[in-house]
Amino acid sequence: SPMSIDEYCSRPHVVVSHVASISSFADEWLTALGRKRQVVLSVPQFATLPALMAGTDMISGLSDYAAKAMSALGLLYDEPLPFPTPGLDLSMTWLSVMDSDPAERWLRSGSEEFMGGR
Repeated sequence: SPMSIDEYCSRPHVVVSHVASISSFADEWLTALGRKRQVVLSVPQFATLPALMAGTDMISGLSDYAAKAMSALGLLYDEPLPFPTPGLDLSMTWLSVMDSDPAERWLRSGSEEFMGGR
């Protein structure tokens, strides 16, 4: 059965943050509901999650595309959050001098395809 918001808030959380933050959008959304979660770890990369979370009861909130990719590889279990969330925009940025670089164009094209053309 889907995880309840009570279980979600009581489990230890791992946050993926490139700036070593222990909060994210989820904390803002939970605060609006009068709830709070317990963040126990912040990591800089999504790729570290499967090894860090193996054999623990830790959970992590990921974007849909990251969660689906890791779930498809059998690395993590994917389930919707137990509370409503607003949509988030995702944008790519790059230096204008690199706009016509073939390698950069290939990378941007692959990223867009992986993200579902969002």
